[in-house]
Formats: sequence, C-alpha cells, structure tokens
Amino acid sequence: MSPCRPLTIFVPHCSELLTDYRPHGDGLISYALISRLAERGHQLHIAASQTDLQNPLPPGAHLYDLKNRSGDGVASRLHYMWRVRKLFQFLQAGTKFDLVHQLNPVFTGLSIALVGCRLPVLLGPFFSRWPHDPTALSSSRRGWHGLLLEKGRQLTVSLQQNLADCLLPTTNAALQQIVRGPRCPSDVEILPLGVDSTIFCPGARSEPHPANDGTSGPVTILFLANVSRRKGIFDLLQAFDRVVQRCPQAQLTVSGTGPQLVEAQSIAFSMRARAQVHFVGHQSRAGTITLFQSADIYCLPSHGEPYGLTAVEAMGCGKPLVVTDAGGLGCLVDDQGGLRVPVANPERLADALCTLIADPARRKAMGEHNRRRVLETMTWDRVVDRLEEIYLATIDRKRRKPDGREALATMRAPSGKGLRLGARRNDVSAD
Repeated sequence: MSPCRPLTIFVPHCSELLTDYRPHGDGLISYALISRLAERGHQLHIAASQTDLQNPLPPGAHLYDLKNRSGDGVASRLHYMWRVRKLFQFLQAGTKFDLVHQLNPVFTGLSIALVGCRLPVLLGPFFSRWPHDPTALSSSRRGWHGLLLEKGRQLTVSLQQNLADCLLPTTNAALQQIVRGPRCPSDVEILPLGVDSTIFCPGARSEPHPANDGTSGPVTILFLANVSRRKGIFDLLQAFDRVVQRCPQAQLTVSGTGPQLVEAQSIAFSMRARAQVHFVGHQSRAGTITLFQSADIYCLPSHGEPYGLTAVEAMGCGKPLVVTDAGGLGCLVDDQGGLRVPVANPERLADALCTLIADPARRKAMGEHNRRRVLETMTWDRVVDRLEEIYLATIDRKRRKPDGREALATMRAPSGKGLRLGARRNDVSAD
C-alpha cells in the first residue's frame, strides 16, 4: 500500500487535559493519537486548555497553551473558541494546513469557531453520551434555565456536526447518538480506539490454573474503574455476595478511587464475603497492567460506558469479560469474548460470573479471542492506518466538491506510514 503523504493538521481541541500518564481517558487517547501521527511525519498544531505531560511530544507536534478562563460556562467556552480562531488565523499566515481535526470531546461546539476556514473538518473519536453527561453545561441547571441550555446545546451540536466533513464515532452505540439531519453533509466512519498491545499483553497468568474448575483454587474478578454508582460497583458487590455462596473460592479486587469509595468499602465490610473483597486504590500504569494480567475475569457492570477503554485493555491482556449490554461496552465485547448482562441486574451478573468461574476452558478461549481481536483491529498502528485513510478520503472529497454538499458516501484511500519530518517543536502561548 502507498504511504500517506505528510499532512499538516490543526487541532482546535485535544481534550480537557492532555496527558501521557494521568488516569484521564480523553487525555491519554489524544496523546496516543497525536504522538503516533507525529511519529509518522505529520505536522500537528494543537491548541490545549490544560496539559500534564511526563514525556515531550514528538518533534512534529506543536503545542499551544490556551489556558481557559476559570469556570465551565458558556462565556468560558466562547472565550476559548475566540482564542482558537485567533491562533488559527495567526498560524495560517505562514502554514498551509490540509485539515482540521477536533479530538474528543466534541460536544462543545469548538470547531464552529473555524467556520469559513475552507478546510476539511473532522470530529472525533466521537463517543456516545452514555449515560447523561454530568459535565454538560445544562446538567447543573434545573427548571427552565436547564431546558434552555439543553436546547441550546442540541442546536449547537446539530450545527457543529452539519458543518463538519467527517464524523468519527468509536462504536455503533456512538453512531446512534450523532445528530444527522437531512441536509447533513458529513461522512461517517467508525474508528475504534487503540491500545498499546506491547504493554497490555498476557502475563504469566494468561492461562487458568488447572484447579480453577469452579470448586477449588482462587479465581480473581477484577473491577478497575472509577468507584461510583454509574460504574456499577454496588451492583457488583451485590452480585459478588451471591457468587461466593456458589463459588466460595472467588476473590474480588476493586481498583480505583471515586465519590462512592467509602460507601462501597462500608458495604463490602458488612458482607459475609468481606474477607474476599480487596480494595487496592488507584494504581500506577505498571500496577494497572499487573492487575489485568493477574486477574482471571475482568468485570465492568457500568450503567452505560461511552466507550470502555479499560475493557479494551483487559482484552489486550487476554482476559474474558463480563460487562453490561449498554453503550460502548455492548459493542466492544462480542459473544466469543465475554458475557453481557442487563444494567443494574445483580442476579444476572452473578450468574454470568459463576458461569465463567466454573469453566476455565471457556475463560481461556474467550481471552485468546479477545487478544486476537485487539491485534487485528485495535492496536494504535491499525487505528492510525485507518485514520490516515480517512484523512485522505476526506481531503479528496473536499477538493472535488468544495461546497460540501456531496451525498453521503464511504470512501477509502491508501494508507501507510508517512515520511519522517525533522520539524522543530514549537510550544508557545497564544493570546
């Protein structure tokens, strides 16, 4: 396949926090995408409102610090949009851009600041809103103020998506959340997120212990997420109380912190199986990988996960999964890789966990299937290959029909690694 030519990309928003080590899903995803694109020779000019990096970005990534004014209201976002437009106009005077790519989250309307730029605009990776977004501007308001803000948000989202040239949902669940009017000119390409398969890989316990037949030998269930009701921690604790009655060798490891941590610990302490529930708190990246590799089953009974990055990491480590059939999780985990249960149903959750505890051969087969899926479709190299194809196809459509009124179609273009460029890093603060 022909390599993708080096592109120059403007990123008006990369995440609320761009980071390479903190437990911030959007920030870690953005860092991975930006780094790998820059390593392939693409030039990226990135506006960021907050960064916390332990390692520098590759030379092709130019970071511009646009610290936003305090608060998360409409005025604050409009101010950030104004600064993004000023930065783009300043850079455009000396740089020929090929496209604009706003990374997640995209429900902020920020790309509207670049209306009239005449460049292809891509939005994503695009998550589903599962469940209602607690950080949305309308979430903190009640009564008619909240209704007006929600209506304004919906209009802004509709305008933003209709002005874009390509939307990048991560799963079919996210696809269902896209606002698509009859005049929407956008193309849509599903783009799953990646995982570093050399780090998130099977460990020494990749194969079940021969004694783990459901009657003897410890079987560890891992929950690794924000400890909150929305992530299903209380459903899991109720389910685990049932599990140990049927599978007394089961162990539950809970990793993470969150608003309901103390409440969850209190409930666990009152359980008959309290000695088999272990809270290990927040873990480093290395500690997280160790937990995945040493577990027998990964369980995330979330009430609706926008994507489910920890589920993909567990898949990379070759683990079987038990998840809820909601949001991104219901799309990521197939029948060969895990069991899906209804939301907030401890009885069904306990049944699914006991089924896998009692069947080590099925756990092993599911884990191997998940590892293959990750290697075939979810490594970062695969994801960036696909993203380069989408870039070229979107640029080609925009060039041929610059008014953006072409019919919806899915187009493919050759992909591959681009040439390395020796561009110098250019970190500045733009006002």
